[in-house]
Parts: sequence; C-alpha cells; structure tokens
Amino acid sequence: MPEYIGNTFVSPEETIGSKIVLDEFGVSQATEAFLAAGGVGVAFAQSLTVHPNYSWLKRKSASIVPIEGGWEKVTVEYEGIPPETDIAQYRLEVSTSTEPIDTHPDFETLIGGSYVKPLNGAVFDENGIFQNFKAVLVAGDIEVSDLGQESVVTSKKKNRFGGIQSYLVPSMIWNETLIRGGGAFIGGPDLDDTGKISNPDGNPPTIGGRNWLMLGGTQQEVGFGYRLNRRYRMSGRDGWIKIIY
Repeated sequence: MPEYIGNTFVSPEETIGSKIVLDEFGVSQATEAFLAAGGVGVAFAQSLTVHPNYSWLKRKSASIVPIEGGWEKVTVEYEGIPPETDIAQYRLEVSTSTEPIDTHPDFETLIGGSYVKPLNGAVFDENGIFQNFKAVLVAGDIEVSDLGQESVVTSKKKNRFGGIQSYLVPSMIWNETLIRGGGAFIGGPDLDDTGKISNPDGNPPTIGGRNWLMLGGTQQEVGFGYRLNRRYRMSGRDGWIKIIY
C-alpha cells in the first residue's frame, strides 16, 4: 500500500499492468501505472521524466484519473530506443507515373510520327511540335496497328489515340530508414540534399541510364534516440538532368 508518515503521503505504489513493448527494430513503448493519493498524481507524473528501470525510455505522456476512495490512478507512457541500437532498413516501392506522350521512345516510329509523316491522327504545329491527336481519323490518314503495321484509312472512323496526352511509365521509390539509440543524429535530410541527384545507401536497383533523386525525408526524436527516413525517386530512361538537379 502507499506509504504515510502520520497523515502525509510519502510515495505512490506501483501497480500491476506495467509493460514494455518492443517492435522489430527495438523501438519501445512502455506503460507504468501507479496508485497515488488524491492531489499527488500530477506532481508525481512530472517527476518521472525517465522510466524507473530503463533510463533510455523517456516520458512521452501521462494521465491522472481519480478513482474511488480518494485515490488517483497515474499512468505514464514512455518511448525510446535501446542505446546500442543502430539499424538500417530499406524498402522499394514500385508504381507508375505519367510522362508526355511525345517523349515515348516509340513516338516517332509507331505512335505519333512527325510533321512530315504524322501517324494515328497526330497533329503538329508549323515548327514540328506535337499538339494532340485528332478525335476522328479521315481518309488518307495513316494508322498503326498493335503489331506495328501501317495502313491508310479509307473512311472516317474514331481515333483510338484521340485525347491522349500522356502515358504511364514504371516508377520506383527507395525508402531508407535509420534507427539509432542515442547521441547526435548526423546525416539527416536537409535542403542541400533534397531535390538533388543522390546515391542512396542499401544497394537500390540500377537500371540503364536511370539515377536517383532525393525527394526529402523526416527526422523524428524517439526518446533519446532518433528515427530518420529518406525517400528517393528513380528517374526516367534518360536520367535526371545534372544541370537541373
């Protein structure tokens, strides 16, 4: 039971229900529950800046709930990372992004052609710049089949390329997560790195002339440790242009 000297409350008593949960990286969440006399809970919770048994666990929050008999239930939540922890994790995301249709590698030979020889109803301005695809093909237009065979249109027909301005290309995101248990976290994301061509750690895929661009990241304090995340995007076929990025 809680201790008293005369009528003065001395110290709360730890109650059952205390626990520590560690994830696969050692990032830990802990809960300690105490029984305290009424009016003592807030000061007691404020005094517990770190876990009583594991000093690397830092108080994150606390709650004080009055209960029957004039007592208060004090619940303190901690979080932290064991000081010896130094973990790197990498994850690859594969999706698609859009690119202008006239940048497709087969645009001139199979999709849109050129000002001199337009294909599939492609429209070009006087400078040879692609504008759009006509909604309807008319006699004399050249269309290309999925097998790459050209044929001349003999009568008006709907253009399957009508309205197309872009196409989907494979896109990759490389995620790097670093978890460290203590000390200064050197190498976090900053403005000098963000939006620049980078060489991510962790052996990300290398494909042809493609390279990686740092999109940004987050640095989060966890107890006395840190969790750092960086994200990189793979370029298109021709790579990110160095004079831009």
